[in-house]
Amino acid sequence: MANEIYPYLRRTLRGKVEATYGASTTINDADLVFALEAEVTYAPEVISRNGVSALRPGFRPYTGSLRGSYSVTTEVDASAIDGGTPTYPHCDPWISSSGFLKAVGNDAGLTDSRVGLSITSADSITYTINSNSSQALSSVKLQFDQVNADASKGIRTVLTGCRSSMTLDLVAGESVKLTLEGSGIATQPTDVATPSIDETYPAASVRPFVASGMAWSLTALEDSHAVISADIEYGGGSAAARVNQIRSLSIDTAQAVTEDVGLAASGAVARVRHSPTEPFTLSLVIECVDLDEWDSWDYITDNMTLHLTTLVSDSISSANSFYIDCYFTPTEITKSDGDGLCVLEITGQGIYPNDGTDGGGLKPASPLTLKFIKNND
Repeated sequence: MANEIYPYLRRTLRGKVEATYGASTTINDADLVFALEAEVTYAPEVISRNGVSALRPGFRPYTGSLRGSYSVTTEVDASAIDGGTPTYPHCDPWISSSGFLKAVGNDAGLTDSRVGLSITSADSITYTINSNSSQALSSVKLQFDQVNADASKGIRTVLTGCRSSMTLDLVAGESVKLTLEGSGIATQPTDVATPSIDETYPAASVRPFVASGMAWSLTALEDSHAVISADIEYGGGSAAARVNQIRSLSIDTAQAVTEDVGLAASGAVARVRHSPTEPFTLSLVIECVDLDEWDSWDYITDNMTLHLTTLVSDSISSANSFYIDCYFTPTEITKSDGDGLCVLEITGQGIYPNDGTDGGGLKPASPLTLKFIKNND
């Protein structure tokens, strides 16, 4: 049937960072973005108009506010970045529109001994979570096409000025994933003749980071932010000496979005902006072997800060890596041995660090930093 729609199997999603918020942005075939799952929704609000009637109340609906939302699951990719051109990772539109400030640079002396990072010369793309500078944050335009069986026709939904909150998930042995929930300024979906079905991703050079063979470090800091016991670490760059293992790590950035509405706005929605009121939250599951220094409940009662760094390397090219640097305060700690091993689960909330002596030169200006690195040594 030529006009039958297959919304889940036959669809494409394209996205592009807007030069300025809501600006006219041309979406090209090459702007195809990879998504494991994607749903883009056009949801106009209907005005109920029950009028006076001689025999029965009449219903004469009419379109009011135009709203659009989206839900996307994608991967953190190990694309070769370039701090000079610049060349961003394929997942850049998603991170850029999720409340992170982006910085491009060439780093000299990029080191973190805790995770075995020591680079003389590197290109980097750094994303720093930001809660108080909405005007400086990026937005994206999304184009979602649903295509019929013979690709002769499709339905296109376009959202502009899109912003989202993001969850970063690392599960041992799986690709590193991003899940986004966001909103944008919507226009009514349109019919499209012969929609483009070109697929430029995934290419051989664009592959996901996989949560395996990664180095990590968890350091306990006093509430004064002085390092205790010469850095109590778990993980670290020496795999043979550190037998505790991270099973999973999940970070919910909590960058909530809200809609600015106004009389002059098309569809009554003028802008989607970030309005976070809560810190990011973190869930860390660790398989423990050595518990000698795990005074885990003291971390809560003593109001300690934990500093977590991880380094995920590309399974094919050792030049590419993905670095996570975050500071958080534990809010709940549980231990279990249900599978015959001692498993520690730490739940926490992000906290701003205030000690410039810690961090190996990579201490962020905010509690959460994501960095894509290309080793030029």
